[in-house]
Amino acid sequence: MTPSPVGRRVFLQSVGGAFVASAFAPKSLYGAAESVAPTASAEGKAQITFLEPAEVLVCGSTLFACQLALEAAKRGKRTVLVLDRVNPFYEGIACLRPWVANGEEEKFPSVVRGVLNAATSETKGGRTYFNASKAALEIEDQLSEAGVRFLYNASVAGALGDEGRLAGVVFGGKTGLFALESDVVVDATLEATVARAAGVRATLIPGPRRFHYVADLAAPASERTAFYTASNGAKVSVEIHHYFACFDLVLDSTSEGPLAMAEDFDRVYAAVLEMPWNSGEKRFRGGDGFLTSGIDRLEVKNGRVEGFENLFVFGPKGMPSNDEGSLVLKDWRALFAAFPDAVERVVSVRQGAKQPRPTYEFWNRGVPRETASEAGVAHQFFDHGFDEPGTSLEAVRFHPPAVALKTEVLVTGGGTSGNAASYACASLGLKTVCLERGLELGGANTIGGVTNLWFGKRTKAFDEYYEAMEAKNNGLNAPGFYKGTRKAGARVLFGCAITGVAHSGRSVRSIYVITPFGLTAMQAPRYIDATGDGAVAAWAGCGYTFGGEHDELTLWASFAGYKPGRGEALRPFLSPCDERSPLDTTRFILSMRRNSKISLDQVHVPPPFYLAPRESRHIRGGKTLTFLDLLAGRRFKDGVFRVESNPDIKGLATSDAAKAGFIPTNWKALYQATVPYAAMIPVSLDNVIIAGKAYSVTHDALSAARMQRDLCVMGMVAGHAVRLAVDAGTLLRDIPVESLQKTLISKGMLKPLDLADDDFGFGLSPEEIAKKVASSNDMDACLPTSAMLCLLPRARALAALEPFAATPQPSVQRVLCFLGSPKGTDAYLQQVDQALRDTELSNELFGGVGTKHLMPDQGYAPVAALMLGSLCAVRDRRTVPLLAKLAERLALEPKDLRPGWGYFYSLACGFERLACLEGRRPLKQVLAAPFFADQIITRAEDMRGCQNTVGERVVYLQMALFRALTRCGDPEGALGLCLFLNEARVCLARAARAELVIATGQNFGFRAEAWREWIQKNAQALQVNPQTAKFA
Repeated sequence: MTPSPVGRRVFLQSVGGAFVASAFAPKSLYGAAESVAPTASAEGKAQITFLEPAEVLVCGSTLFACQLALEAAKRGKRTVLVLDRVNPFYEGIACLRPWVANGEEEKFPSVVRGVLNAATSETKGGRTYFNASKAALEIEDQLSEAGVRFLYNASVAGALGDEGRLAGVVFGGKTGLFALESDVVVDATLEATVARAAGVRATLIPGPRRFHYVADLAAPASERTAFYTASNGAKVSVEIHHYFACFDLVLDSTSEGPLAMAEDFDRVYAAVLEMPWNSGEKRFRGGDGFLTSGIDRLEVKNGRVEGFENLFVFGPKGMPSNDEGSLVLKDWRALFAAFPDAVERVVSVRQGAKQPRPTYEFWNRGVPRETASEAGVAHQFFDHGFDEPGTSLEAVRFHPPAVALKTEVLVTGGGTSGNAASYACASLGLKTVCLERGLELGGANTIGGVTNLWFGKRTKAFDEYYEAMEAKNNGLNAPGFYKGTRKAGARVLFGCAITGVAHSGRSVRSIYVITPFGLTAMQAPRYIDATGDGAVAAWAGCGYTFGGEHDELTLWASFAGYKPGRGEALRPFLSPCDERSPLDTTRFILSMRRNSKISLDQVHVPPPFYLAPRESRHIRGGKTLTFLDLLAGRRFKDGVFRVESNPDIKGLATSDAAKAGFIPTNWKALYQATVPYAAMIPVSLDNVIIAGKAYSVTHDALSAARMQRDLCVMGMVAGHAVRLAVDAGTLLRDIPVESLQKTLISKGMLKPLDLADDDFGFGLSPEEIAKKVASSNDMDACLPTSAMLCLLPRARALAALEPFAATPQPSVQRVLCFLGSPKGTDAYLQQVDQALRDTELSNELFGGVGTKHLMPDQGYAPVAALMLGSLCAVRDRRTVPLLAKLAERLALEPKDLRPGWGYFYSLACGFERLACLEGRRPLKQVLAAPFFADQIITRAEDMRGCQNTVGERVVYLQMALFRALTRCGDPEGALGLCLFLNEARVCLARAARAELVIATGQNFGFRAEAWREWIQKNAQALQVNPQTAKFA
């Protein structure tokens, strides 16, 4: 082989046959966004998303903030509570302080008092301990019943200003920036971030800084105290009681500016990890928050900021004569005592919003400004491929913050891939900074609770990396990840939420990060996007697909529950989550907290700190790994690592191959594929490389190509690629890939046999492949060779199968039908017809033996349903009467969703592919079944209703059937889709809107009445419109 850098001109060239989607040209489907070139504003403006306004907006997650929001709502105020992490009651749950002193039980606020009962609390050593997980649920219940709208995982980034008037607050995180206007704003953040944004004056406090941090223990420990001085000079005192080790630290620090808190906490965390534990004491995990005396004092008088009548600072910084900072929250009563009349003060303010909405200024006065704005730079804080009901995109006047940090490589995310990438970059001598939103490294492996290394290819490189991290398969790896990465020379900044980018040409110029002091900027010539969802690339305008290529339904996400001391979390596989949406994020957390696999009615259940989406964006790269690639064990010429796993489709299988039965029946069967370098490089960016789940891979393929061993290696590959680009002075896409491969082979990340000059690497002729398929009686055993045939040019594959085409071998028929050969389709038509004539529809699933998961899962379905999927994929018109016959049966027999799912899904997908007038009656017949009644939940309703995940599956099928009816040109289908435009599960709302746009050529957004009016006036304009897109 000769060196062949992945140049721009050849980067998107296709390889292989007719069905090869491994380098498909960008095409908008339901869950896809094309690449765009962000444009700079000549007027100094940036666009952010606006949500529906509030009357009272409470920012923060302290217990006082929760109680205040509850009381304001009870007074009739339209109240919104925005919390910066995934739990309420910051000081008790995030900071791992779930106790009250004996005698204080009756004083505990009503929003959480219900947790102090015999089942979920106990008294020991002068304290009453309560179940933190149950407390979170109790607070959510109280808030929901009072009508408080609340949003999780959104940090204050700045404020909305209008001619000196505070009009609202800007939040951010994985959502990008979004704004909420409000008559009254309550700043209950620990560092008064809103007040800082509005311009309150701050004075640095000289002298040592104090911190309080708690670690959860694996089991109750004897009470004791300890004292030590850490190697970084921090003086540490420790009090151990029950399940908790409470650290109080004194730190000499002169850090200042927007990164001061992150820099100080890095030293705090390092000092805490030097704790000399006794036998019987075992650290389980650290808190999701900490308390500190802080770095400064603000000019706030009894919760008021001069000049702002509608801003109340009801957090530690607003307390009179408070030199303790947030350390006062060690006593939960502190804020209640400081602001006893807070509710009256808040509800007495009368200030209406301006109409029409003015052009606001983004206030960010708590951090230094950029002194001279560079021309031609676009400031991007929204995802160009996403919008949702109840929102609008508006321009605000924006002045960029000064760059607070410059380095050689910025790694955005400290999870599975990001930690490995940071370690690799630093080990290779690159000045590296790793940004992590949480307070521990490791992502899914640590705070996500996926401690067992489920599958993934075992390599020398991974073993050496794990050894360097001192990591084990026990869920206690966070300290080792931190120590190993820091020892390599990387700098780690915790508590930094990435929320946007500055972009110019084909490059990310800087990234925007939220800190407790406001929005700041960081800069590097090269970025490793290890966010897990490709956020940096997407904000910079890169194209992507999201979840399933059909309708954005992702693999089920996880919000895990824990048993005390058990590192491996109990993870329900029940629902998707779209973190682009603050509401969908909240909906998912509420739902999963109420679907815990363990009972919350016990004394101690460690709270979850981490929402783990298994899937989100797939950034568009030069090549894309597909499901058939995975099954076939495909190898690429520019391959850089090999993945290995079972195809673990936790959720809906969307590829044509899976829906046609190309799935293993043995869920433990392992498959391998080589990931090409081009899949890690965004097509529209020159200085970003993807490390993690967001690389260019299809939904079904990701089910296997996402295991921790493989993603760790991917992070290290990204590090070596950056080093090579620096040394060669080239763009990331233009590095000599063969030089990279030689390095990876020498490091044990890759083997020569993982590569192939022809981008296939099958090692067999088409005739030899066909013979193996034909000679197999085991549908699993012949799955790899069957996939190989499907990847070859259709004519070549059919010619190879011709000698065996007349045989009744199921393995042959499966391939022949999928390729559209009459000998295969005739056989499948006959078998489906017979199955539909049987007295009862078969309940037996192809696959799924022994699994108790609710469908959809792994693509499992009755054989007849999969055969229909294959027939419809090749659009055989003779299938229409069979679909109609199936509809007749389903209208009478929708009793068990486990086998029924596959039948309903094949019916909906079938009439999408074979849209015709004859499809209208059977689809309406099924939709009239009581099975589908009253399953929709709107965004205005109580989000706790989304805990019914069986109902979620039913409502998805209902939407899919209405979509098929719309494809058949029936206005009742389009009117049915209008019912979903305000669905709480954002993927359903977006799928419905996308189909309406395709069907009508109009776009009324999510305004159901406008759609209904147009459809009723133009019913005759709807045409039969079959779905022709291929799903790989």
